[in-house]
Amino acid sequence: MHRALSFIASEDGISQDQLAEYISVDKATITRAVYKLEQLGFITREINNKDRRVRILRCTESGDRMMELIREKRAEKRAILFRGIDEDQLDIVAKTLVQMLHNSQNS
Repeated sequence: MHRALSFIASEDGISQDQLAEYISVDKATITRAVYKLEQLGFITREINNKDRRVRILRCTESGDRMMELIREKRAEKRAILFRGIDEDQLDIVAKTLVQMLHNSQNS
């Protein structure tokens, strides 16, 4: 759910269908996640005036505060994970992961 909230926070006014596509989940899954986020008060869901079938998603102040907490926790975890690892080592890991992704997509 935090992935969905993260996209909504960064892409104000994203549609529910766009969100499902961005995070690679089906419509039923995104509908459940959006409903839960709305119930928690982290987002609002509005009907698009141009196409009433489309739902526009926006972060609330509570959602923005939650995203700030998530960002802080991610930064703390990242600092722990990368402690003692220099830039050259990180560059090698990144290149290796990109190659692995490329290999998996072309198999």
